[in-house]
Amino acid sequence: MKKRIRSHLQYCSLRKKIGFVFGMTMMLVCLVNLVTYMNLNRLEKTVNSVYDNNRNLQQILTTMEEIQSNVYAYLNTRGTDDLEGYYRASADFREYMEAFNDQPTNDFIQLREKNIRSQGETWLGFTEQAINAKRGRDIAGYGRAYQQAEEVYQYLQIELESLSTELFSRRTEQYQMLSQSHQRILVLSICESLMVLLFNLLALLCCLDHFTQPLDALAGHAEQVGKGELDLPPLTVQSHDEVGIVSDAFNRMVQSLQKYIVLLRQQMEAESRLKEENLLMEVHLKDAQMGALQARINPHFLYNTMNAGAQLAMMEDADRTYAFLENVTDFFRYNTKNNGKETWLEEEITQAESYIYIMNTRYAGEIDYQSCYPERLPRVRIPGMVFAAADGECNRTWHTRAGRI
Repeated sequence: MKKRIRSHLQYCSLRKKIGFVFGMTMMLVCLVNLVTYMNLNRLEKTVNSVYDNNRNLQQILTTMEEIQSNVYAYLNTRGTDDLEGYYRASADFREYMEAFNDQPTNDFIQLREKNIRSQGETWLGFTEQAINAKRGRDIAGYGRAYQQAEEVYQYLQIELESLSTELFSRRTEQYQMLSQSHQRILVLSICESLMVLLFNLLALLCCLDHFTQPLDALAGHAEQVGKGELDLPPLTVQSHDEVGIVSDAFNRMVQSLQKYIVLLRQQMEAESRLKEENLLMEVHLKDAQMGALQARINPHFLYNTMNAGAQLAMMEDADRTYAFLENVTDFFRYNTKNNGKETWLEEEITQAESYIYIMNTRYAGEIDYQSCYPERLPRVRIPGMVFAAADGECNRTWHTRAGRI
């Protein structure tokens, strides 16, 4: 049984465990308060019953006095108000008498109640005889009936006062007994409260130890991990509550960090190798750039030479030579600069015309070339040297077909 409870608690959440402990404590406190309340309520009912009984007996005495005075007044004055008051008071008196015992019993109080009820009915009978005799103008009859009612009235007063005293005495004894019981219950309630408080304190200490022990271990491991120490033994997971879930997640996190560090070390080694290869590639690239720079020096020298020739032709007024050299220079510069790159359509048409001019000069004007395009060309980018390639194809065809394209 103990193992089953422990196994069940291992799979309970932290909220359920705390709720169970404090729920048991609250139930014990409520039980103590309920017992105390029931005893206080019982004591209060006893006290109230003493006063209620005395109050009821006092009301009966008041009703009897009202009946007796109404009968006396009616016999003297024969007033209707007195008669109505008599009937109303006698009805109330009968209602009070219904609450008294009328069965045989061995209890002294109930025997007195039975006697009072019997005498009360007799007294009401004498008062009715007096009223009826007064109505029948029987002076001797109502005088005799009233005298008998007066005697019974005096007897009932004595009996009711004696019953009130007896009831008060008995209720007082009960009250004293309940008061003593109440004192014992108060002492017992205080003891129970102290026991509940002690139980609550012990349960709280047990819960704190149960909850904080794995948390302390988790905090210690987390501090070691924060310092960079990952070679730690895994945390022992004893329960499956929130603390156990966090501990298990921490173990998985440490394992993931270890794997990640190994992977990161491998990546750093691979990056180191890549950096070495990149450095070698940069060295080769620098060498290639130097070669390209040297290769660009020759076209630059050629540009300068052709520009010098064009300037010389212009100084000697050789316009055709100057125009030829200018077209050759522009075409050669465009070819070396935009070969294989995109360029604008307008520039490509201009270079195609330069190429046709060069070829026409070469063949002594045998090429008849006409161009037709709008003055405002669209801003369109096309691959470089497209028209030059077409012009070269035309030149090849012109040679193979003996000057015909």
